[in-house]
Amino acid sequence: MKGTQWWIGLGGMLLLAALALGWAVGRAGTSAATGRATPGDDVFQAWAAENADAGGPICRSDEDVAARMFLFYRADCPDCQRVLQEILPPLQKKYGRQMRVRLFNVDIAANRRVREALERRYGVQGRLPELFVGDQVLIGSEEIRRELEPAIRRALVVGGIDWPAEAVPAGAD
Repeated sequence: MKGTQWWIGLGGMLLLAALALGWAVGRAGTSAATGRATPGDDVFQAWAAENADAGGPICRSDEDVAARMFLFYRADCPDCQRVLQEILPPLQKKYGRQMRVRLFNVDIAANRRVREALERRYGVQGRLPELFVGDQVLIGSEEIRRELEPAIRRALVVGGIDWPAEAVPAGAD
């Protein structure tokens, strides 16, 4: 009887050791916070190598998958307030961190310079509100209401899109 109990005890310890080893190996290359593979980790690098020819961009984390956009507005613009109060909140609730909006009040000189630079880059001269998302410029609350959600969905399908401008002048925002 004692021999059997010893054998069962040894088997249980070996099983626990194997499970612990499997857990440790599985955790290598993961974020401590999320348990997911993170950029630069061996697990992520292996996944990236396997999926490099999948036909789409490789996102390094869930935070990378977002539609990023700039919205230019004025506080005294009723059309701008419609976008800020009626159009953006339900979309933000629906998409959460997959929808990132930087707001630029054009009453601030640095924000006007950002807008002017983007208008030159995109070849437009619009009125407010003016929203830059991906390669699109949406002008006016009706166009933003009609076209913003499809633009967000397109951005998410391709693995997210970056901010419309790589650098924002100091003092903007």
